[in-house]
Amino acid sequence: MNIQAEESKGHFDQLVEEIGEYDQLLILLWEWRRNADLGENPIVLDYFFRNARKVAELRDRLHVARGGSFVDRASCPDGCAPRNCTHHGEPLNEAGKRERKPGPESRRVSGTTLFASNFGGLVRMLKSNSDAARQEFVDLRRSDDTMHDYITFIHRNFPSEEFNQYPFDFWVRVAESLGLSVAGLSKKEVVEKVRTRRNYMSVLRTTPA
Repeated sequence: MNIQAEESKGHFDQLVEEIGEYDQLLILLWEWRRNADLGENPIVLDYFFRNARKVAELRDRLHVARGGSFVDRASCPDGCAPRNCTHHGEPLNEAGKRERKPGPESRRVSGTTLFASNFGGLVRMLKSNSDAARQEFVDLRRSDDTMHDYITFIHRNFPSEEFNQYPFDFWVRVAESLGLSVAGLSKKEVVEKVRTRRNYMSVLRTTPA
């Protein structure tokens, strides 16, 4: 992922069924830097290397929590015979449109747009659009170390995503857990104060939604 891009285009959209139990996911976060002798070169700033299936499970659970779904061969929108259905497990967004090219033809976005291509966005996959989705996010982060590590990696490098992930009252409770006085402060001020504590992400993980 190029951290300087206006919107991260990194995608991890491999279906869980296609990922081996011990397969790993490597993400390199980089930017262009100019060197007086070598010119402009890509420089790796941070990396993530963990179990790929666990990250896919996090992605899929949050996809469903936001209103998305996955094709079931028993009820494929294209009317496939279950034993011959090639669309089983394909992601559909909240509007029922396919998110990958192999998805059901009847669920293409439009006559000119084949698929939505939002599923598996390395940053986008963590977003919440409701209290229920936020609860699922909090529960998943608390339940699994790999999922927590992935969230930590993204939020460490995209702090605005972390800021927006949690509502104001949640940040206040985190601050109070850290023994910080934040009465009368704005959300921005509360978050800035919380981030002065090195262990704040661990407290974010354990604080109930």
